Amino acid sequence: FSGGELVLVLAGGNDVFMNLAAVGAAQITPTDAVVAMATAGGELAAYVRSQLVGNGARHVVVVNLPDVSQTPFAYSLAVPTQGLIAQMSIAFNVSLANGLNDASGVLLVDAY
Repeated sequence: FSGGELVLVLAGGNDVFMNLAAVGAAQITPTDAVVAMATAGGELAAYVRSQLVGNGARHVVVVNLPDVSQTPFAYSLAVPTQGLIAQMSIAFNVSLANGLNDASGVLLVDAY
């Protein structure tokens, strides 16, 4: 990066779908899915710090996950599953925010 670019980051939605599918296939528990989402949020924050800011990006906008439990897809699922999706989204966002807390040049936009 030259430092003059505006870098936009939005990630995590596919993590919701992958973890939800794994819960549905009984490969992981709902608790494991929430933990996995928190881990993914922390990993994204680390990538932003190391791969973007660490390589010269000075203007980075990171958009957290919106409330995926409020989408038409989620509304087609059972209420307990909607609650799980909400927990997964929140876990991702909290971990992402914590990981970017003092990152220089990074603006975290709350889409939730």
